[in-house]
Amino acid sequence: MRISLEELTFKAYHGLYPEEKVSGNTFMVTVHIDVSTDFEFSDDELEHSIDYTKVYQLIKVEMEQPRGLLEAVASIISKKIINQFPLAQSVVVSVSKMNPPIGGPCAKTTVTVTAQREAGN
Repeated sequence: MRISLEELTFKAYHGLYPEEKVSGNTFMVTVHIDVSTDFEFSDDELEHSIDYTKVYQLIKVEMEQPRGLLEAVASIISKKIINQFPLAQSVVVSVSKMNPPIGGPCAKTTVTVTAQREAGN
């Protein structure tokens, strides 16, 4: 089963350039979580799945921490999801910076990172 949170939008201050640290930018985060479960979900028990609200809060906290590289942001989010949600087997995190300051027109830049649960964990 796959759970996705798509195009979560944040104002954040990620970037290497001084102006990015001051003015910030709009970022979008999309997360796909592959979940290992043997349950049928006819019982509506949240412990058999992943609480989307808790995933969102984890992402929100990380987006509030200024970092230089989108690669670091995506990597930290993916590892924290794997570590905090035992049912998560793999996580794909994409972080996009809207209208990045690259010297010309660009709708967004995106970095995508995949994390896998290690065998035995």
